[in-house]
Amino acid sequence: MAKVTHFSKYGVLEIQKDFADVNASSWAYAAIRELAAKQIVGGTTADKFEPNRKVTRAEFTSMLVHALALKMDKTAAFKDVPGTAWYASAVAAAFESGLVKGSSADTFAPSRSITREEMAVIMANALKYADPSATSAQAMAFKDAAKISNWAKEAVSLASANGLIKGDGMGGFNPKGMATRAEAAQMLVNLLNRTAQ
Repeated sequence: MAKVTHFSKYGVLEIQKDFADVNASSWAYAAIRELAAKQIVGGTTADKFEPNRKVTRAEFTSMLVHALALKMDKTAAFKDVPGTAWYASAVAAAFESGLVKGSSADTFAPSRSITREEMAVIMANALKYADPSATSAQAMAFKDAAKISNWAKEAVSLASANGLIKGDGMGGFNPKGMATRAEAAQMLVNLLNRTAQ
């Protein structure tokens, strides 16, 4: 907790942004609009968000780092993350903060699509970073829990107990399914709402 010794007036810049491929009836409309307004996420073009496109590890890591406003001033220690890559400093910040790991000791696989269970692990790490007291006492019981990898089970429980992730509407989690840009946006809003409590 930061100690405040003075008060200043400041404004938060928000830009109202709508995308041609995300209409108001979309389940992720509010989340995408909120993150775009806060400049946490952008479109893939000037007027498209591509909500159903699979999100890559680099894209999701960059979104998360911007959502948490982590300081980005170093380069990543992965041989497949060039220092000139648009996501390099975000990957470095996330790695140094313990939010992400590589796909091996020295590779990050930035262009690989991220699975829902991988995203749950990163979200659980982010929650522990923002709120070390978070517990998994109210974890959801997913019908396909047996399909969740052992290395992700604890994280899925923590993320679901704290409202960061939800099921697929049929009681399953679909852990090996590839996460979409819309799902990423909704999970980030869930995290921001949870840590703001």
